[in-house]
Amino acid sequence: MSHQNITRKNISTGPEFEPLFCYCRAVVTGEWPLAHSIAWYNYKTGTMSEDLLEQTEQVIRNITIALEKAGASTKDLVRVKYILPDREDLPKTWPILRRSLGDVRPAATMIQAGLMEQRMKIEIEATARIGSGGDASAWWDTTNDVDEGIFTGGGVEATCPASCMRLQAAKLNAESGESQDQEPSPRQRPPILRYQPSTVKMKVVLVSGGVISGVGKGIIASSAGLLLKTMGLRVTALKIGNYLGIQLSRESNITTGKIYKLVIDKERRGDYLGKTVQVVPHVTNEIAAWVERVAKIPVDDSGEAPDVCIVELGGTVGDIESMPFVEALVQLRHRLGKNNFVSIGVSYVPIINGEEKTKPTQHAIRQMRSAGLIPDAIACRCERSLDEATIQKVARSCQVEDEQVIGVRNMDTIYQVPLLLQEEGLLSLLQKGLALEQTVLSPERVQKGQILWDLWKKTVVPDRHLPTVTIALVGKYVSLDDAYLSVHKALEHSAMRCKRKLNLISIDSEHLEHDMQQKDPHKYHNAWKAVCDAEGSIPGMIEVTKWARERKIPFLGICLGMQVAVMEYARNKMALEGATSEEMSAQAEHRVIVFMPEGSKEVMGGTMRLGTRTSHFKPGTEWSKLRAMYGGVDVVEERHRHRYEVNPDYIDKIENAGLHVTSLDDQGVRVETIELKDHPFFVGVQAHPEYKSKVLDASPPFLGLVAASVGCLDEVMEAAHQKREGLANGTIDATHF
Repeated sequence: MSHQNITRKNISTGPEFEPLFCYCRAVVTGEWPLAHSIAWYNYKTGTMSEDLLEQTEQVIRNITIALEKAGASTKDLVRVKYILPDREDLPKTWPILRRSLGDVRPAATMIQAGLMEQRMKIEIEATARIGSGGDASAWWDTTNDVDEGIFTGGGVEATCPASCMRLQAAKLNAESGESQDQEPSPRQRPPILRYQPSTVKMKVVLVSGGVISGVGKGIIASSAGLLLKTMGLRVTALKIGNYLGIQLSRESNITTGKIYKLVIDKERRGDYLGKTVQVVPHVTNEIAAWVERVAKIPVDDSGEAPDVCIVELGGTVGDIESMPFVEALVQLRHRLGKNNFVSIGVSYVPIINGEEKTKPTQHAIRQMRSAGLIPDAIACRCERSLDEATIQKVARSCQVEDEQVIGVRNMDTIYQVPLLLQEEGLLSLLQKGLALEQTVLSPERVQKGQILWDLWKKTVVPDRHLPTVTIALVGKYVSLDDAYLSVHKALEHSAMRCKRKLNLISIDSEHLEHDMQQKDPHKYHNAWKAVCDAEGSIPGMIEVTKWARERKIPFLGICLGMQVAVMEYARNKMALEGATSEEMSAQAEHRVIVFMPEGSKEVMGGTMRLGTRTSHFKPGTEWSKLRAMYGGVDVVEERHRHRYEVNPDYIDKIENAGLHVTSLDDQGVRVETIELKDHPFFVGVQAHPEYKSKVLDASPPFLGLVAASVGCLDEVMEAAHQKREGLANGTIDATHF
C-alpha cells in the first residue's frame, strides 16, 4: 500500500494544553493504530488514583478496549513503550503486564522520564497492526471529563465509559470503485464522531439507618446488590463512614477525613479561586462528585460502567457527623431525578414483653424525612417475623404503603438474607423505583444473573442434617471476637462449598498443654492449660504445629502461622535447637525468621509489607496441593500484611530437610508458601488469603484445608483444574461436593 492511500485520523481530548503542545492522544493510519494511554484523570476535579498498580490496570484496560473498538486486540500489538518517572516502579507492574501481554510478547522499551502530572506513575504507548479479520470501522473517543456518552459514525454506534484513551480507526469505503493508489475523496472519509451526552443517568440505591448503629445496614445493602446482580445488572458499592480516618485509600470508601482533606488540599492549591470554602456547597459537592465518580468505575472485564451503585451511609441519620453526607445525598437525589434514586431506611423494632414496638422506627423515619431523605422502602430489623398489624402501623405512621415495609428477621446465616428480602418483595420495589424494566440487557447477562441466583440458593440453603466439620483456630487474639473475622468467614465459605456445617473451635495458643496431645487429640485441646514463657504464645503454636505434622492432621498456617511452622520444623526435624524468630530474640543463634530489610522501624506503618503481592510457584512444584487448589497456575496474587519473613540463608537447608518452599516473590528471594509433600495437607502461606474469600469463590488455601478435613480434596483439586466460566461481576461457577 502506498503512502498516498493511507488516511490519517486523529483527535484531541479537549484540554487546552493539548493544542498548545501540538499532540493528540491517538492516531490510526491505515492498519496501524498508535495508542497513547495515561492514568484516569478528571480535568474538572483534578483527581486521580495515585496507586501505581491501579494506574497500570487502568492504562491496560484503556488500551484493550480501544483496540477492540478498532477491530484489533492486544494480540495484534507489535510494540509497547513504558514511560515511568521511577524506573524502580516497573518491576512492580510486571504481574499486571505479564497477565495482560505475556502471551503476546511485543517488542518493548522502558523510558525513565518525568510525566506532565506529578501524580502520574506510568504512561504507555502501544502500536498494533490490525489483523485481516479486524474491522476498523469506528473512530473511538472517550473523554474523562464528561459523562458516559454515545459515539456514532461510520455506521457504528458504541457506548463507552469515561476514560483517557483516544483512538480513531479510519474506514475506507469498501464499495468504492476508485483505485487504492488515489487519495480518497471526502465522500469516502468517515464522518467525525461527535459526542452526544447520554440520556441514561446513573442509578443509586441508598441504605441509611436510624435508632441505633450496627443494625444491619451493610448486610441489607450487599443483599440488595446481589438481588440486582441476579437480574444481570452490573453493580458497584460505596461505603460512607462519618469518621476522620484516611487510611483506606481506595475509591469505594468515603470518610469525613478523606473528604475534608480533599477540600483543604484543593483550597490550598487555589482551585476555589479565593472563595470562602464552606460545608455547603464545597464539601457537599465533593461528596456528590465522589459518589458519581465511583458509580462509573467498571467492576468487570467489560470495561463498561455499572448499572447501579449501592451506597451505604454509616451511623444513623441525625448524627452531627453525618449531616454533610445526608445533605449531599439529598442534593444528588434531586439532581438525578425520578427513577434514578431509591432510599432504603433501616430501623430496629424491639420486642418488649412479647410486643413489637414501632415508636423507635417512627422517630427514625421522621428524622430521615426532616433531613430530606424520603424513604422508598423501610427495612424493619427484628428477632422474629413482623406481625401484619405491626407492618400496617409502620406504614400508616411513616406515610408509605404496606408493601414498602419489609420485615428483616434473624436468619440462620447472613447469606440467607437475600432470599428473605426476595420473599419480602425488595427486588420488586427496586425494579419499580429505578424503572429497571426499561433497561435492556443482553440474553447472556440475563442468563448469568439466573445462574448466579441458582448457585447462591444452592450454596446457602443446605440440608439441615449436614455432616459437621470441626476446625480448630489457634491464635494469639482469639479472646477478641472480631480479631479473626475474615478467617471465620473464609472457613464458612469453604464449609458451604464442601456441603458441611462448620464447627469452629477457637483456642488461645497460650492455653495449650503438651501432655494433652497424647491424652485426647480429638478434642482439639479446648481445655489446654497454659504453658507459655517469655516468648508469649509462640511455644503453644509450635506444639500444635508439631502435633498436626506428626499425626497427619490437615494444617494451614497463615502469616505468623507459616513462620511458626518453619520454626517448628527447624527445631524438631533439622535439630536447630532454639530456632526462633528475630521478633522473639534478636540474639538467637538460629534466627530462621528475620525482619524484612526494607522495613522501617522509625516511620509508623513503614515496617509493614502491605497490599496485593504476587507469588510465583517454582518449577517442579506441580505436585503441590496448594498450587492445584489455585488451578495449577504459575502466578497468584494475594494480600499481605507482615513485617518478618523466612531467613533467605536457611531456605536451602529447610528444603533439603523436606519442608518444600513452593513459591517465591517477584524477585525470587522471599518465601511465600511452604508445603509438606508426604502429608494430607500441610500448607503455610505468608499472605492473608482470607481477605479475598467470597461465598461463591472460597479462598483456595482455606478450601483445601476444609476439603482435606472432610475427605474430598482430590475432587476439589480436580474441579479447580477444570475450565470455569465467569458469572456477573466476576463471580465464578462452583462445583459442590
